[in-house]
Amino acid sequence: MGTYSVTIRTLGTAGEKYQKTLDSIARQSISPQEVIIVLPKGYPLPPERLGTETFIFSEKGMVAQRVAGFKGCTSDCILALDDDVEFDSCFVASLFNTMQETGADMVSPVVKETKIRGG
Repeated sequence: MGTYSVTIRTLGTAGEKYQKTLDSIARQSISPQEVIIVLPKGYPLPPERLGTETFIFSEKGMVAQRVAGFKGCTSDCILALDDDVEFDSCFVASLFNTMQETGADMVSPVVKETKIRGG
């Protein structure tokens, strides 16, 4: 098993949802090597903090912010998150286990619940 970085793209305005994402990261059974928060240029830092994260700025946009986060990571693996997700303490361990069992270079969790936007 290697190391992993977490990268989160955000506008810094998700509040309680963002805090739940940070709490999920903090309680992982396998801690990340680094946590990189990507904000659009000119946006203020969110008040919610882990205390160990690094903030970087990029052009605004889903792809631009995601790519900036990937470029900033230094670990073997990357956990790319939005700012409004919550997951249990064995989430990363489960992903690493799946990678090891299958020999995969990339894994994605099974989404059990979906909400259709716009209708």
